[in-house]
Amino acid sequence: MVKSGSLCKRLSRVDGGHNIADIELDLYAGYTRTIGSFDFDFSILYYIYPDAYDPDGEFNYWELKVGANLEVYKDTTMGLSVSYAPEYSGEVGENWIVEATIDRTLSKTGRFSTSLTGSLGCQYADEDLYDFD
Repeated sequence: MVKSGSLCKRLSRVDGGHNIADIELDLYAGYTRTIGSFDFDFSILYYIYPDAYDPDGEFNYWELKVGANLEVYKDTTMGLSVSYAPEYSGEVGENWIVEATIDRTLSKTGRFSTSLTGSLGCQYADEDLYDFD
């Protein structure tokens, strides 16, 4: 059994074309644990938009994430994760994301590696997030 934890932050520039915010700050803490062949990941994230134009809704939000990965073949892993936000960005209500991934490491040189990754996911929310018909 392997256990580890982390506490991190990430700052990125946002340009969604909606002139809502220019910066996104992500704060997150996580805990990973290996049980048998599975690697489990438990995370809590807080997304902050410090300069958001926010007349109708609160854009900052919390998210919980649970995931599991399994090495299915040498240098190939598959994973499944579920994320939940009780009040998604813009106050649209609950939001769920289910995502499946596959990752194939192509080469390794020291601490560096090159990999090919694919993912497929679905997002479910209380309200239409992007006004699509």
